[in-house]
Amino acid sequence: MSFCYIAGNINSNVRDLEGALLKLKAFIDFSKLPNLIVTKEVIDTALEDLIKSQTVAVDINDIQKVIAKYYAITVSDLSSKSRKKHIVLARQTAIFIAHELTDLSLTNIGKHFGNRDHSTVFYAIKKIKLKIEEAETKSNHEVIKLKLANL
Repeated sequence: MSFCYIAGNINSNVRDLEGALLKLKAFIDFSKLPNLIVTKEVIDTALEDLIKSQTVAVDINDIQKVIAKYYAITVSDLSSKSRKKHIVLARQTAIFIAHELTDLSLTNIGKHFGNRDHSTVFYAIKKIKLKIEEAETKSNHEVIKLKLANL
């Protein structure tokens, strides 16, 4: 997980990637915390100057296109009233990633997904947060974010 995250955020060349890994290793070695687990937050702290400078703003329309392609549905399915399981999962994932990668409010995110209420958007975010602990959902989430980073 952590190596995919680093590789997805540092994609200029192999030397930069190698430098980031060495910087992360040094950060972990010199931190005074016992049994430090490498999490996304640790990586962000250690590599903040490298990762923040390469972060590109993602448009919600790009998120919808990538999600629709990944789940083999149409973009209009994400805004539809359909309650089919695979469409609901794709919609909730798209809402979660939109919340994660954009600065839009819950109300504005809801407008992009068929004028859904902010409470529905909040529910989708909460649902995917719980589901992301499963290996398959976590893997899907990482793959989608890598695809968005490489746009």
